[in-house]
Amino acid sequence: MQMRPAPPFCPWGPARASGPPVLLHHDSMAARRRTGRNGGPRRAELEVSPCPQGGQGRTDGLRWEWQDRGGSWRLYAPALDMDISRAFRAGDSLVSISPDGGDTELQVDLKRMVQRNVQTGMEQRIAAAVGGPGSYYIWQWQEEEEWVPYPPETCLALEAAREGGGGSKPKVDLAVGRTRYTLDPGNMLQTNRRSGFQRQMERRPSVAVELNGAGGSSDISLADGPPVVKKARGRQQPGRPADASGRKQKAVAGADAKGDAREGESSEAVKTLLLKGKAPVDPECTAKLGRAHVYCEGDDVYDVMLSQTNLQFNNNKYYLIQLLEDDSQKIFSVWMRWGRVGKSGQRCLMACAGDLSKAKEIFHKKFLDKTKNHWGDRSHFQKVAGKYDLLQTDYTSESQGLEELPPPTSRPLPESQLDTRVQALLKLICNVQAMEEMVVEMKYDTKKAPLGKLTVAQIRAGYESLKKIEACIQARQGGRALVEACNEFYTKIPHDFGLRPPPLIRTEEELSAKVQLLEALGDIEIAIKLVKSEQDSLEHPLDRHYRNLHCALRPLDHSCHEFKVISQYLQSTHAPTHNDYTMTLLEVFEVEKEGETLAFREELSNRMLLWHGSRLGNWAGILSQGLRIAPPEAPITGYMFGKGIYFADMSPRGATTASPPASMTQDCCCWQRWPWGNGTSCWKPTLRPRGCCGAGTAPRGWAGSPRAPAAASP
Repeated sequence: MQMRPAPPFCPWGPARASGPPVLLHHDSMAARRRTGRNGGPRRAELEVSPCPQGGQGRTDGLRWEWQDRGGSWRLYAPALDMDISRAFRAGDSLVSISPDGGDTELQVDLKRMVQRNVQTGMEQRIAAAVGGPGSYYIWQWQEEEEWVPYPPETCLALEAAREGGGGSKPKVDLAVGRTRYTLDPGNMLQTNRRSGFQRQMERRPSVAVELNGAGGSSDISLADGPPVVKKARGRQQPGRPADASGRKQKAVAGADAKGDAREGESSEAVKTLLLKGKAPVDPECTAKLGRAHVYCEGDDVYDVMLSQTNLQFNNNKYYLIQLLEDDSQKIFSVWMRWGRVGKSGQRCLMACAGDLSKAKEIFHKKFLDKTKNHWGDRSHFQKVAGKYDLLQTDYTSESQGLEELPPPTSRPLPESQLDTRVQALLKLICNVQAMEEMVVEMKYDTKKAPLGKLTVAQIRAGYESLKKIEACIQARQGGRALVEACNEFYTKIPHDFGLRPPPLIRTEEELSAKVQLLEALGDIEIAIKLVKSEQDSLEHPLDRHYRNLHCALRPLDHSCHEFKVISQYLQSTHAPTHNDYTMTLLEVFEVEKEGETLAFREELSNRMLLWHGSRLGNWAGILSQGLRIAPPEAPITGYMFGKGIYFADMSPRGATTASPPASMTQDCCCWQRWPWGNGTSCWKPTLRPRGCCGAGTAPRGWAGSPRAPAAASP
């Protein structure tokens, strides 16, 4: 191959640790080839020569490109291109560049082939194009739903192998960590040498364009689309405040009137979408946002979210399809977006002009391709191995999620008729953003399945998947059966693990955590419908929430006997084993559920005052529906004494179960007069159909549970 003159910063890298820069090339017209052992496949054997000096501008033979938010490829400015080339030649895998003169810092990762905005954390794909002026090419491989560019050294080796003479092209070896691949440029196949699994390869012409941005930045400052910030999962707030002893403070059964003001402290922002019809247009579809709506025909809503998780391949992805109709005229289009959970992914908007039948055909075909189910038969959807699953979505008006709330009206808000202490409690337990924060901490993905949209059937399917996982754990099956069961669960109940592979659920503790997630989702579904009902009512929102609870909440005076007993009970049962935090009683509310006074059985004896703790997001559902036993389809693992309602006579048990998010210092516990009757004491876990008491040894100084008066009211 004839060598062209190259500029001083040759990006094709050194072939050894020291010496002058070198340029990869083939011997004469073809790469020198050798036959492997036992007649194995030939491999490209590349020779090196010193890199010629001289030349100006962008390096011939290799150039660098980046992909913008719209999916288009753009060239780096020449100065930035040479900065990246210099780092590549020096063997550096990371290089920092400043496209706008220092205001924005980007970190280019030549191993992962991405550039990352240091300030926002947003990542965009990059590529290395090989060739010469007017004829650059990108080497890439197909990963499920998108094409991924190869690292630059692999692109150079593939290009060299392709130009080898003869009918059979030499093959190239590629190692990614401990996994080795064979790349066949002749048949365009990438083969995993251990599993034999193959993927398609591609050599496509580069279509990147060079833009004349300010300061030679090629407009790389991410200004081509709406600003997007990668949202951190961790809380930005420091730990809970400590008292003089250094112990963290924890407030129990209290409602701070400023609780709703904490909404802005979370790094997990909630989007506001414009809802037209039964489903909102995907906010990533900027070309149609505010100008179109999701097309509907009766109860058929042409909006679908698909999900697929494969732990063995580290796949955790989604596929969104929407048929859109313009607001002003009968213009139709099909919007598709796909990628890894937590990422904006790839996107495609297909214009169909006024042809509705064409738009439907595209929508139906894509749904069939991804699921192997027909759109018209989706009510009888059957999951096909290796294909996407359908996330069942509730499109009823009362199931509007937080992100779809209509904007507040301009009329003045009426004054609440409730006691200020009751108002504070309702602000705490009816805070939908706090509910979202709660499940986000449990890795639930509220973007793929917003709160209020996940159906009861979908939650029930999640329980059934957990039951399969439970069977694998009990049978000590850790192979394919467990992987498939976990795949099914993560597909039904979407989780966001970032770029990390979804973890296998191997232990009873991990299984119990997922059961708690589904229980929380069930309570939140009830709460969302309660909070979103009657949005146009003239009542104060808190008064409306209170009425929908169907229970009376009466705050107790701090000087009354009951308040003093509960406060003493709280402190006297707080053992030294939990001295890493303190608890303070803020408020106590007497609860009277509608209809339960008549159902109260006064003749039952042996009443005890017991604690029941639950997460903040669950309390609106508990107060409106009561405490509930886990459904039949839920696994029994994680329940020490079987399915039932659990109470404790020690305050830390209820407080730790409540587990408020790190950004809040209040939680709620229920303190109930429980008719214990003739219960059975159990000294080890056992599954019992009737009431039982898990007996243990109390630490010294830990008081027993107070007994309720015989004539206590419910």
